[in-house]
Amino acid sequence: MNGTHEVAISGGGIGGLSAALALAKSGVSSVVFERQAQWSEVGAGVQLGPNATRRLIAWGLEKSLVDCASWPERIEALSARTGGALATLPLGPRCQALYGAPYATLMRADLQRLLREGVERLGLTQLRLGEQLLPETLQQSDSVERTPSQAALLAFGVRAEGLKMGPQTQRREVAPLTRGNADEVQTHVTQALIGADGVFSQLREHLFQATPLQYTGHLAYRALMARADLPAHLRSNAVRLFLGPKMHWVQYPVRGGEWFNVVVLLEVDSASALGPAQHLARQRRFLSNPWHQNPTDNPTAPGEQSQDLEALQEALERSCTALRDVASLVPAWTVWPLFAVKPLSSGAGMSQGHVALLGDAAHPMLPYLAQGAGMSIEDAQALSRCWGERSLVVGERLALYAQWRWQRCAQVQRRAMSNATLFHLGGALGFMRDRALGLLGARLMDLPWLYSG
Repeated sequence: MNGTHEVAISGGGIGGLSAALALAKSGVSSVVFERQAQWSEVGAGVQLGPNATRRLIAWGLEKSLVDCASWPERIEALSARTGGALATLPLGPRCQALYGAPYATLMRADLQRLLREGVERLGLTQLRLGEQLLPETLQQSDSVERTPSQAALLAFGVRAEGLKMGPQTQRREVAPLTRGNADEVQTHVTQALIGADGVFSQLREHLFQATPLQYTGHLAYRALMARADLPAHLRSNAVRLFLGPKMHWVQYPVRGGEWFNVVVLLEVDSASALGPAQHLARQRRFLSNPWHQNPTDNPTAPGEQSQDLEALQEALERSCTALRDVASLVPAWTVWPLFAVKPLSSGAGMSQGHVALLGDAAHPMLPYLAQGAGMSIEDAQALSRCWGERSLVVGERLALYAQWRWQRCAQVQRRAMSNATLFHLGGALGFMRDRALGLLGARLMDLPWLYSG
């Protein structure tokens, strides 16, 4: 049995590392279990509104952000059909003046790295790679010595999921926990366990009466493009949203403008002829092995790739020349089915006894508000503040955290869902949306309730 840790965190992504850093800034030690055997982050770019950058700066990461982020001058809404401008929201100095922090865009891997480096500098967190927490082994420990302030402890099992071989890592499948392999499981003890294990959280599935994930019929196509590969007229230091029927295109600079992140979000009629269970299996597979434009990159699913790329090509054929020009230069696409759950309805969806959920594990949300990472960072700060309420026992601290967070997270979930509809309107409704954007401009695009939080 390993030693007792004050807080254990399952998942070493943006949410888990943010939680570890926020706790460490308050002097709280933790241990992070990350099932991946190497530090890596799937996905490409990420947008951080001032509600997120404000917290990163408060954690001492401003210099690290400056070194790797881009700072868009504005958000532009444009017509995907004609390429014409609809509305503009200035960022830059205006954002700093109104909300006390900048709007940033950066590579997801860079955000994960700067969080990890912040954690390592403080020296209060143990980071354990290639180890997976086993939710089925969770139990209240009655046999561990504890002080009166530790009214209850949790014990749980962790199993190594990969063997580290220098810079290269060999991976092996994890067998189900049985009597025959129980000796491979290490037992850990903690006061609290934080589930930051992502959209497909095993802790949420195992412990919480959560609404099952539902495939939305939407696909996200992601790509990275070097600035040097784009014609000058297609480069812009802005977040650009091209809105069209059943699709929209998002483009923004990363890494100081040397690269551009491109995402096309597309509603696919008939859900690509696959059911929700099949899409769920695809998503789980993509998490470990994203596939690209060349069907030979993933010989197990050439039909899926062909269908999805045909759907993208058809959507782009109805779009303006500028989008088709950029798409023709994309070296490879990764494709992700999008899942959603009903918004949170109470704090019970985020905490239960000595276990709490954080980030995508607690409130999976669609990317139509660009706040997945932002909500994880906000959750982490709230968790740290509540953990500091030492007059409360552990379960009460986590319940307080959930009460602080669930309503705001539910509001963001709902707004992301409504944006999915608004962004993809066509016909008369799409015309009315475009007219409203033209008339109201920044007043319609700005989000004081979100960015001031």
